[in-house]
Amino acid sequence: MEDIVAVRVLLDTNDARYFLTWGRIYDPVDCNQTAEVVMAFAKTCSLGGRPITSEICYSLHKASNEEYFYESLFDMAISRGPKFGFNYEEWVEAKRVNMESGLDIWYLGKPRRK
Repeated sequence: MEDIVAVRVLLDTNDARYFLTWGRIYDPVDCNQTAEVVMAFAKTCSLGGRPITSEICYSLHKASNEEYFYESLFDMAISRGPKFGFNYEEWVEAKRVNMESGLDIWYLGKPRRK
């Protein structure tokens, strides 16, 4: 799993919505808890359907065509914390609290109508 991940949420309409969030906050390899936290947040968003499942995408590329992908990625890049060492554990704990409160999860928006 990467430091920044895209999460795909499948809706009951068979459409998908995408989110960006921090990837190594709960576990350096297992992504299940991250997907669950994003799913809980997705249920509070106006998605155009009811969220059914969530999964971590293999790469950010899957979400790169979404409306607010680049704005969200930029916001994450400038707020990135320490990779390791001093203050890393405090930063990780703060991100866990934020994600569980619906913060530090970026909804990339509904696709635009043509």
